[in-house]
Amino acid sequence: MSFDRALAFVWLREGGETDDKIDPGGHTKYGISAKAFPTLDISKLTREQAVQIYQTTYWAEPKLDQLPAPVTFLLFDMAVNQGVGAAIRTAQKAGGVFVDGVIGPLTVSAVNVQFARDPVSFLTAISVERARRYLSINTDAEERFEFGWVSRLLACLAEAVAMVKN
Repeated sequence: MSFDRALAFVWLREGGETDDKIDPGGHTKYGISAKAFPTLDISKLTREQAVQIYQTTYWAEPKLDQLPAPVTFLLFDMAVNQGVGAAIRTAQKAGGVFVDGVIGPLTVSAVNVQFARDPVSFLTAISVERARRYLSINTDAEERFEFGWVSRLLACLAEAVAMVKN
């Protein structure tokens, strides 16, 4: 899976700088939030720094590239939008392995087996869990952002499924 392809999908959904008090992420620029990076001066963040954060924190460190490309694509967007731990735990739950939030050999093996068995169903299982996480947010943010979050999820799932079909 190409990091550049996954990042291009995220860039379409993560715009410039916002500081919406209702947004759970708080002050955000290029999709990098003050909540996730409390010591970072979000206002001074450059696009190049954001790319480096995406590459390191959301791609390399969690070892997403060890998974099948469509799964990597889906989990990368989830990691950016809902957190790395949530993305990994969701994959582990769908893979039927111990849920610890770390991609190791057992997670890689289980994900590969489940994906090979029925790729579209596996991607759908991850997406359903992601939707549940969105719908469990009982705040003003849920009402305001729910449509956008679910639309993003459906677009991501559609692209991941298209990868399977090609």
